[in-house]
Amino acid sequence: MIPPLAAHGLLPPGEHCCSLVEAEQCFATSAHRKQLWNNLLLALKTMRDKGLSGSLVVDGSYVTDKPLPDDIEVSLDARGQPDTIQGLAVIFHLSPQAQTLREQHKVSFHATIDGAHDFTLFFQYLGPKSAKIKGLNRRHPKGVLRIFEW
Repeated sequence: MIPPLAAHGLLPPGEHCCSLVEAEQCFATSAHRKQLWNNLLLALKTMRDKGLSGSLVVDGSYVTDKPLPDDIEVSLDARGQPDTIQGLAVIFHLSPQAQTLREQHKVSFHATIDGAHDFTLFFQYLGPKSAKIKGLNRRHPKGVLRIFEW
């Protein structure tokens, strides 16, 4: 279940488990947000077609009260899945699709894999730009969505 946004238009700190449908109902509330959401769904289809799996952590201005979010930030949590690493590298960093996703579709993908940067934790704090806009400390805790089935 997705809790109501807390102070400053952010999710309460922590991971909030939900389904794709719940996330869509909660955050795809305008034409702009629906377009971003549809872009994400197209990207997820490509990932499924490539055999990728793992839970998703969804973040970015999309999961805030920002009326026109810049993008959707997503991390595929593929820890414990060594066979997924090569597919992740191709989709997220090396393919022309990755650049298209970021620049045209406004979906930025990251991967959390064993022994590498843990985006699931990184996403739970405000970045410098958001902190400045909201008048908060850069390390202000905030919530993210975790989606297990996509």
